[in-house]
Amino acid sequence: MEVQWIAPLFFIVPQRLLWSNRHLTAGASENLWQQKRAAIAVTPHAIADMATVTSDPSANTIEISTEPFYKRDFGPLGLTSNDEYVRVLIDKKTGAAVFQIYLKAQYLGGWRFLNRASYDTADGRERTRTQLLSKRVAQCSPYGCAKQEEVVFDIPEAVVRAAAAEARAGVDAAWTFRAYNLSRGGLTTGVLKTELAGALIAAERELVRLGQSGPDVSDTRTAS
Repeated sequence: MEVQWIAPLFFIVPQRLLWSNRHLTAGASENLWQQKRAAIAVTPHAIADMATVTSDPSANTIEISTEPFYKRDFGPLGLTSNDEYVRVLIDKKTGAAVFQIYLKAQYLGGWRFLNRASYDTADGRERTRTQLLSKRVAQCSPYGCAKQEEVVFDIPEAVVRAAAAEARAGVDAAWTFRAYNLSRGGLTTGVLKTELAGALIAAERELVRLGQSGPDVSDTRTAS
């Protein structure tokens, strides 16, 4: 059975913020709320425009990342946060697209070794393994030193499509997931459904450029 590890939340997902620091000023709190409201208002097409597209000639792949979306200014305080975004890997020859969630988890205390993830689907809760990309001591503050793990896990395109179909700019709707370790606990966070829709649109643009058929996003109601 998984040990439950519940980190103190400043506000509930969909944000890229999970606080380990309880000493948040009122000014910083209001600033983060303003940033969250601004992110919720962004359309999927605008998020697609923000996404980075890089090509790896050695691997014959194209990588799309929504990391530039929803960048927050945390100010001078020693805060510990998470960052999560969508990554798409496209095979240049076949046009096959792999959708992933990229998580940079930061926390205080011992290493969590987040080697599993779970998320909801139309058929129930799905569980999968994560791939560890890196881990390090990220930052230190008067409240202790934070650990950082970077992990990634695949999600089926059908799950991405289902979330994207519900995406609405201006609506605070998250696609949530849990990253965890059976013996060390985990964390629950998420990405905006508009971000998943934006990743779909960006992937389709690249597949069209490559002369491949792309994901059908015409019925996702993501008009800008």
